[in-house]
Amino acid sequence: MKKTVLRENKDFRTLYYRGASRVSPVLIVFVRKNRLGITRVGITTGKKVGKAVRRSRCRRVIRAAWR
Repeated sequence: MKKTVLRENKDFRTLYYRGASRVSPVLIVFVRKNRLGITRVGITTGKKVGKAVRRSRCRRVIRAAWR
């Protein structure tokens, strides 16, 4: 299964508006079906995680775990 990462703001806005969400204490996951035949993942982190460097590191770790 091929995977890509969401990076553009318009993709995230569509996902927030039309997707479904699953919530846990440490992570919120938004999902939406597509017809592309590939899995696309978008990872966001809130300001509660820490400052910019720490948030970026968290996103990189989660992205690596996804791969």
